[in-house]
Amino acid sequence: MKYIVSGFTAVVLHLLVLTFLVEAAKVNKIMATSAGFCIGSVVNYLLQYYWVFCSDQHHQKAFVFYFSFAIIMLVINARIFEFFLNTLNLHYLLSQCMATGIVFILNYHCNLFITFRQSRRKS
Repeated sequence: MKYIVSGFTAVVLHLLVLTFLVEAAKVNKIMATSAGFCIGSVVNYLLQYYWVFCSDQHHQKAFVFYFSFAIIMLVINARIFEFFLNTLNLHYLLSQCMATGIVFILNYHCNLFITFRQSRRKS
């Protein structure tokens, strides 16, 4: 449940940044979703490190693993978003919601089994 709350917080922030950049700043939609993803990832890392997985790993190690996967997920997110947006002609927010659902599952498993797996404090 904590992972869902953490992810939801990051997604809301991602969507807010995406919407602002597209609507107010007239930024390219793929660039806007990538910026939103990056900002959401920073918030998500902090929530996951301290609250979801209660990690006692040093940030140097957890940060490197987390953001290595985040870069991969950023590319996957952008490609899926672009597919829904340009190939299926879905609205950009719906495209992002679809991409988020897929990336959410992949990201969870990467973080559970790799990034924060070695040491977790008891909450």
